[in-house]
Amino acid sequence: MAEIGIDMGAHQPKSFDDLDSEFYDVIISFSPEAHAAAMELTQSMDCETLYWPVDNLAELTGSREERLRAYRHVRDDIQAKLENYLNKSIAVKT
Repeated sequence: MAEIGIDMGAHQPKSFDDLDSEFYDVIISFSPEAHAAAMELTQSMDCETLYWPVDNLAELTGSREERLRAYRHVRDDIQAKLENYLNKSIAVKT
């Protein structure tokens, strides 16, 4: 992430239970488990839920460069999807 200017040094993963669920406009999940939790959480909310499945990198093997390439691919895929989503959202509002 540092390669694209994002500092993850202080990042701590959080579950939905750790967050205030009243203020979501959009939830983007990347695993089936997270998507199921998001759908359950938002049953009675006006919140858009998106599911963008990504490769499970926890079980990744190979050389350091091969693993980095896989992480970069997932990062770049998420970035492209997010940019596309935001561009469409902005176009709808204007």
